[in-house]
Amino acid sequence: MNSKAKGVVALILAVAVLANVGIFAKMSYNKTHTAQETIVFRVGDTVASDHPISQALYIFEEELERISNGRFDVRVYINSALGGDRQQTESVVLGYLQGNTPPTSVLAGFDTRFMVVDLPFVFKSGEAAMKTLNGDLGEELNPILNDLGLHAMGWTESGYRHITTNNIEATTPAALKGLSIRTQENLVKLHKRGRMLVASYEAIRFQRLDLFSVTLRQIGAYIARMHLDDAVQVLMNGDGNNNAADAYEIGSGSGKISGTAGTLTYSALLEFWSKFDPYSMNTMLVSNDVMLQMLKLSEFQNPLTGLNFQGTGTLSTPLGAKLLRTSAVPAGKLIGLDKNYALEHICGSEVMVEYDKLIDRQIERAAITSISGFAKPYQEASKVLTV
Repeated sequence: MNSKAKGVVALILAVAVLANVGIFAKMSYNKTHTAQETIVFRVGDTVASDHPISQALYIFEEELERISNGRFDVRVYINSALGGDRQQTESVVLGYLQGNTPPTSVLAGFDTRFMVVDLPFVFKSGEAAMKTLNGDLGEELNPILNDLGLHAMGWTESGYRHITTNNIEATTPAALKGLSIRTQENLVKLHKRGRMLVASYEAIRFQRLDLFSVTLRQIGAYIARMHLDDAVQVLMNGDGNNNAADAYEIGSGSGKISGTAGTLTYSALLEFWSKFDPYSMNTMLVSNDVMLQMLKLSEFQNPLTGLNFQGTGTLSTPLGAKLLRTSAVPAGKLIGLDKNYALEHICGSEVMVEYDKLIDRQIERAAITSISGFAKPYQEASKVLTV
């Protein structure tokens, strides 16, 4: 007995002011399977294992394998293991993957009609979104998905997003009148920073030290500090793509790191470290006050473990992570990250030094500039702990 399976399952996150999630399917198998043969069914997402979308995929795995009596072997790949949202969607369409979880901003790259879901104030509530997307609107969007090689199985929502403006409070549609609103699938801000140094010929000629060069080096250090501030802000708050780091607090209660608020303990660090699976917390950025608390922990003062700051002055490597102190991190904060995945430096131009002489004014000028920004490719690769 032979059977032919056609289709693919895709779990799709639809984005609006209210972010919505849709479950879609299309079978992509074109080969013939015997009744005894197991069909491997691969589905992926871009979020952590404890995220509701991943949890839904695990339930889908259990249910499909149960109702098919093991005929389907569902394999769930989380945390962008099979690429980003767009790459996974293309793999689904081409039949290399049987399911994924892209936002509708990604689908809008295939068909601009999906932008309708991104419009602000479209849905009054999560319940209204579900009723609409599983009703008339969904019925209009589903044929578009079919043309892309996908089939809708259902929708759900995953919380509210916000409209950010420069100087007004956008609480009603009327407040948006006259505003230009831009949304992009991937938005990274680049910052241009620099300073100009001006000195007269005589000041340069008669100075005892080469203050001109020394000042240029100070400007370079200033620009580097600004880059560090940018990196810390992106790690904590995201790069503008709704990917702020997961934040934890030390205290009592659900969702908190066990301990006393304001006090850093070794057990709290261990619990924070355990949140990084499948990533590795190999770097920690800490504020001055958190650094002092950490260095005072008895666990980090035992020379037998190689942590001997009191004897060598070398910063410890708690839990194998490189420890970096910076005032760019707010007081009472600790940022843990996997340096291989947490941040991408986007360089518009390297540090550039340009010289100019104005003979008529007898002055010499030097300008030092840099254009760069940071992207956050994997949200779960960095987390924030408030002591």
